[in-house]
Amino acid sequence: MGDELFTGYEILAYKPNRRMVARINYASGKAVVLKLHDAKSFKAVLQPASALRKLAVCGLPIRLGRSKRHRALAYQWIPGKPLDVATMDAGQRGVMLDEMFACLKDLHQPVNTRKSKLAVRRPAQGVAEVAADLGALYSPFAAWSREMAETIINNEPREYFFRLIHGDFHAHQIVQQPGRVVACDFDNACISDETCDLANFNAHLHYQSCRKQLSKEVVAEIDDDCRRKLDMDDVNQRYSWNLAACLMRLVTHPFRAGSENWIEQTEALLQLVQQQIQVSRKTALPGRGNCKTSDDGVTKRLRDKIQA
Repeated sequence: MGDELFTGYEILAYKPNRRMVARINYASGKAVVLKLHDAKSFKAVLQPASALRKLAVCGLPIRLGRSKRHRALAYQWIPGKPLDVATMDAGQRGVMLDEMFACLKDLHQPVNTRKSKLAVRRPAQGVAEVAADLGALYSPFAAWSREMAETIINNEPREYFFRLIHGDFHAHQIVQQPGRVVACDFDNACISDETCDLANFNAHLHYQSCRKQLSKEVVAEIDDDCRRKLDMDDVNQRYSWNLAACLMRLVTHPFRAGSENWIEQTEALLQLVQQQIQVSRKTALPGRGNCKTSDDGVTKRLRDKIQA
C-alpha cells in the first residue's frame, strides 16, 4: 500500500504450522488481506495464485503482491457481509441461490489448458485417502468408509464440462454485497467439473446440520432448489455423485474441529454419504460416463491428463 499509514490488523484465520490470514487496516480506510504460509502450503497455493492472476474472469480477487521470502500473498479486501444461511428465511435463501448461481456462472469459464498452469482434478480426488484416515482414526468405520469411497470412485462420471472452479466453495468463502455474492479465497482453484463447487457448498450445509448448526429441513430445501436450477438430467447426475464425494471428504472434520460428539457426527455424515450414493444410483443415466460436450478436444486432453 505504498507509504500509507498502517493502523492495525485483525486475525481472520489461523492454522498452526500451516497458514495465517489477517486483515491489514490503513488510515485511509483501505484494507488488505494478507496470507502467510509455511513452505509446503505456500508452494501449493502459489501456482493457482499465479495462474488466476492472468485470467480475466469476473469476480476473481485482485492480487496486490507476493513475497517468496516471507511466503506471503496480499489481496484486495472484498467488502460485504458474511453469508449466514441459518439466519435467512425462505425468501432470502431463494435470492441468495439466484445470486450464487450468477456468481458461479461468471466463474466457470473455459480455460486455455495449454497456457494455464492450474491443476486438473477428478471430482472424487482424495476420497480414498479420507476413508483411510478415518479408518485409522476409528476402526469401526474403516470398512464402511472404504466401501463408500470405492463406490464413489468407481461410479463418478468420467466425462464432463471442464471449467475453472473455486475448488473449496462454501458459505464461509462467500461475501454478500448489494444484489450479488462474491467468492473469496481461491487457494484451491483448479480445473474440474463445474458442478463440484455447488456440490461442495451443499455438502458443507449438510455438515452444519450434523453439528446441529442448521436444520435438516433447510438443507433439504436448498438441495432441492439447486437440483431444479440445474434442470438437466446429465448435470444432475454429475452433481449427485459430486455431492457424495464432497460429503466423503468432510467425514473427518468433526474430529479435526475438536467436537465432543465427533463420533456421532461422523456417523451422521457417513449415513448422508450412503444416502447420497443411493440417490446418485437412481439418477444415473444409461451409458454413464459417455456424455458429450461442446468442447470435445479440450475434454479429451484433460481426461487423458487426469487418467495419466
